[in-house]
Amino acid sequence: MFVTQLVQFDDDSLQSDQRTMLRIQELKRIEDTINFIKENLSGDLTIKNLSRLAGLNPNKFTKGFKYLYSTSVNGFVTNVRLEQANVLLRSKEYNVQDVVAAIGLESSSYFSKIYKKKYAITPKNYKNLFLNK
Repeated sequence: MFVTQLVQFDDDSLQSDQRTMLRIQELKRIEDTINFIKENLSGDLTIKNLSRLAGLNPNKFTKGFKYLYSTSVNGFVTNVRLEQANVLLRSKEYNVQDVVAAIGLESSSYFSKIYKKKYAITPKNYKNLFLNK
């Protein structure tokens, strides 16, 4: 316990942009980015932009994100996009290309690749399951 306190004391003596330990308020700012990600799927959800939103440097942001969610930032964003794609694909209003744009991707072939890898079915075949009902 004492060693941890010494390490934190040393970290606290550094300039804020050089600190490596995550503070509770920093973890809370990382948590706040989750809602932003979910509400802005078609936006530019790069680590650079998300870390800027959280007010952290990219390394500290990715370290904290991994600590909180046991996945990478990009992995989380991809999963949220694929979950939203499932919702949209069940709708008759959206074709596959519309879904790709709505979740912030540009390439329908890349979308099909990651979708099939996760769900073991192509987006088109998944959509057809609901069109035929």
